[in-house]
Amino acid sequence: MKNAIQAEDHAAILIQSIEHFETAGLAFVPITIGKKGPTKKQWQSPENLLKKSHELVSLGRTNLGIAHAACTPPTCALDIDQLVPANEWFAARGVSLAHLMDAPDAVGVSSGRVGSAKLLYRLPHDFGTPRSIKITDKNKICILEFRCATKNGSTVQDLIPPSVHPSGTTYRWTGSGDPLKIPEIPQNVLNIWQELIKPKRKQKILKFDPYSRPETPRQIAIVRDLLSYIDADCDYETWRNCIWAILSTGWERAVDLALAWSESAPDRFEPEAFWNVVKSYEPDRTDPITLGTLYFHARQQETTHG
Repeated sequence: MKNAIQAEDHAAILIQSIEHFETAGLAFVPITIGKKGPTKKQWQSPENLLKKSHELVSLGRTNLGIAHAACTPPTCALDIDQLVPANEWFAARGVSLAHLMDAPDAVGVSSGRVGSAKLLYRLPHDFGTPRSIKITDKNKICILEFRCATKNGSTVQDLIPPSVHPSGTTYRWTGSGDPLKIPEIPQNVLNIWQELIKPKRKQKILKFDPYSRPETPRQIAIVRDLLSYIDADCDYETWRNCIWAILSTGWERAVDLALAWSESAPDRFEPEAFWNVVKSYEPDRTDPITLGTLYFHARQQETTHG
């Protein structure tokens, strides 16, 4: 099967793998020869994507992209633009890029460009379609990219063999794995991606907040003490305002503090609701929520139960 896929002739590849495409759950988008991306409007729409073998064979000679978010289960790509800095970036996070590329089931794609590489993976069935993330160096030059979907959830695509790169080189399969049996993304790589797409809070500290404090062990301890008086199993408005009050500090550990407090009510805690509240925090609102909110509710609880 691997030898058939590595053949130069596009039609031969599709014909010889005709019985496999449906069972592999892959979705494709046709692309003009020599182009890296589709030009057709709304190409991500289901009706414009190809999932049946006979649809692929009828195309003849064309570039072909795998539509990650439309595959079942979704696929994704680890796109390496600069191999050396990408290797250093992953190493700093405890991941060996060389190990990923040399894995016995690794499915890679090469455009022929020196210093670049691409690995294809499946995503867990229940993980969804994460938005793509681009990693750049200090000069804003792309080092690598995690690719699956756009911010609004539409699929992105990556060219597969035997597509032709704009430079004239032909894409080819690399790695020891079978392209029709794309492996699941390693958990350590998935964990890094999850951290990258985690909602980012704004760092600004409101200057007119009389309760704002520097992030020191003592001040963190004070906030934890205040939270110990406030039951996280409270009404939604109180819970939300307490989270916003913690975020108003602008501390690096603010989200962790809010999460730990919210999880202290396990029967009530819902991760999705928590992250929605974090994302909705607006430090520039005209009626800001500050640490004073924690002092207020802590005193209330102390008065009620003390």
